[in-house]
Amino acid sequence: MAQDFGGAGKKGERVDGVKIVPFPMVIVNPTMGSGGGLTLLGFYTLTKKDTVSPSSVAMVLGGYTSTKSYFGMAGNMFYLAEDTWRLAVFGGRILINHDFDYDVNGDKVNLKYGDNYWLVALSANYSFWERLFGLIIVMS
Repeated sequence: MAQDFGGAGKKGERVDGVKIVPFPMVIVNPTMGSGGGLTLLGFYTLTKKDTVSPSSVAMVLGGYTSTKSYFGMAGNMFYLAEDTWRLAVFGGRILINHDFDYDVNGDKVNLKYGDNYWLVALSANYSFWERLFGLIIVMS
């Protein structure tokens, strides 16, 4: 039997209080090594007066691998004003340490380099007709 956690976007599908849903991650990548992580989602209702909006969702996630790569992010998706407004804010950091092994004409070549990112994303969606949303996005 499937468990309903709310927040799926159907009219009237909401949660009372806060429901926390964990998702473990297994990371296996030839350049980043192996590791793991965890995502936690929290579904909640902002106001009981709004009976149309789905549950809002808070998220936090993180992970680490054997090449000392890691990531961490947090964010929230708000459903407001009887699902007329949908606001999202997310941010985090990703540090990836790549470790490639190549065979070039019989010679083993190892290439190591890193990528380092800070992420911030904001979006606002407004329902201007029926369930048709306009989108404003700001990313950095």
